[in-house]
Amino acid sequence: MRKKILTSLCVLAMWLLAAPVATAQPQGYEFTYQETMDIQSQLSQQLGNGPEAEAIAEFLSKRKSYYTLTYADGKSLFEKNTTLSDDDSGMGDGERIFVDFGNQEATQVINFFGRTFLIEDSLASHNWTFVDEQREIAGLRCAKALAGDSTQTVVWFSVDTPIPAGPSSYYGLPGLVAEVSIGPLTYTLTNIKLLDKNPKLKKPSKGKKVSRTELQEIMTKKMEQMGYGNLGGGGSNIQVISM
Repeated sequence: MRKKILTSLCVLAMWLLAAPVATAQPQGYEFTYQETMDIQSQLSQQLGNGPEAEAIAEFLSKRKSYYTLTYADGKSLFEKNTTLSDDDSGMGDGERIFVDFGNQEATQVINFFGRTFLIEDSLASHNWTFVDEQREIAGLRCAKALAGDSTQTVVWFSVDTPIPAGPSSYYGLPGLVAEVSIGPLTYTLTNIKLLDKNPKLKKPSKGKKVSRTELQEIMTKKMEQMGYGNLGGGGSNIQVISM
C-alpha cells in the first residue's frame, strides 16, 4: 500500500510539473492608431498644383495625429490621443465614438465650434466583402476586406486579436481592425497594450442629442456663414460619418 501511495504521488508531481502555468489574462486592450492623409491630392482639388498648395502640404505632412482605441467587456472607445498628437487641425478632432457591442449601440460625440453634440444610433453595417490577400501590421497577421462594394474603403483585420473593435466606425469583423483607408484618410495600428486592470468604459452623456441629419445641417450652415460653403465647387463638403 505504501509503495502504491508513493507511486501515485510521484505521478501527480510529474503531472503538475508538466502542466502549463496559468497566466493572468488581460482585462482590456489599448490600441494606438496613427492617422495619415493624402494631403497633396486633397489640396490639389481645392488649390490646384501651384506653390501655395505645395507649401501647405509640406507643412501639414509634418504634423502627427494619433488616436486611441480602448476595448474591455464588450465595449470600445475611440478618441484622439492628445498626448501623442502634435496637430491641432486633424480630421476628427474632438470626436469620440463609444460602441456597446452587447447592446448593439453606438454613441458619437462631436465637438464643433465650442458645442458638443451626441448622436445615438445602432451599430454600423458595412456589408463586408472579403478579399484573398494577407499582410502584417504591427506584428499581426491581417486579412483584407472591403466595406460594401466600395473600393475606396479598404480594411485590414486580424483574427490574432479576436475582438470586433476598430477605429472610427469600422468594426464588427471577426478580428481587430488594424488598418482602414477611407479614400485619402488612413488609420494604421502602431501599438498594442494589454491592460491588467479593467477600464470602466461608460456611454457618453454630455452634449446635445441630435440626429445625423440635424447635425449635418448645423455644420453646413456654420461653414456657409464662415464663407466655406463652396469648397470643392458643390456646397459644403463637411460630412458626419455613419457609425
